[in-house]
Amino acid sequence: MKHSKKKTFFWIGVGVILLPVLVVLLYTLTKKITGLTPDDISAFTHGNVLFEVGIVLLIYVVKSVLFFIPVAFCYILTGNLFPPLYSILLNIAGISLTLTITFFIGKRLGKEFVEKIVSRSKKVKKFMENTDKSNVTLFALRASGIFPVELISLVCGCTGYGYWSFLGLSLLAMVPTLIPFTVMGDALKNPLSKEFILPFVIAIVMMVGSLIYYKLRQKEE
Repeated sequence: MKHSKKKTFFWIGVGVILLPVLVVLLYTLTKKITGLTPDDISAFTHGNVLFEVGIVLLIYVVKSVLFFIPVAFCYILTGNLFPPLYSILLNIAGISLTLTITFFIGKRLGKEFVEKIVSRSKKVKKFMENTDKSNVTLFALRASGIFPVELISLVCGCTGYGYWSFLGLSLLAMVPTLIPFTVMGDALKNPLSKEFILPFVIAIVMMVGSLIYYKLRQKEE
């Protein structure tokens, strides 16, 4: 039991350390590979806000099929393009789009096919077997961010989970961390500034708290 707890907290610690590194690395690689920065995107759109919004939403559509893109990366990129309030609203719209697309993809693919996709993850398979009684688990998984957004959405879609319950619970769990990550986007050029570090710490505290709650709930079950 003690060994299991140590292992859990070890991986939580690794995740906390690596997440900001991964986000900044992805941001840097994107600029290296595409040559694009948020300023370049603005120049490309000639200041057309609707065009910029369309690009952000397109990124969220692409994320629906490219599971490896961290959702935090999308939050921060959007936060770097628009003022905070508009960025937050746009990220909520974007993640709602991703959730909806993957939910209905799961519904279309069916349970048997989705089972093959999630077969390597015991935790997701367990969630898949208990979706009829796992509203709290869904909330905790979303808030902790320990699984790709799309995997959980596929499972909910293929197991008959109600769409509006799924979307409402997902957003309720994800928005509290969406906000600080979005705010971080404005300070991405200076990742050692308090404007970047403070919202990051807030987001991590919420995510780790949700993860610990999820682990405790698992033991109770």
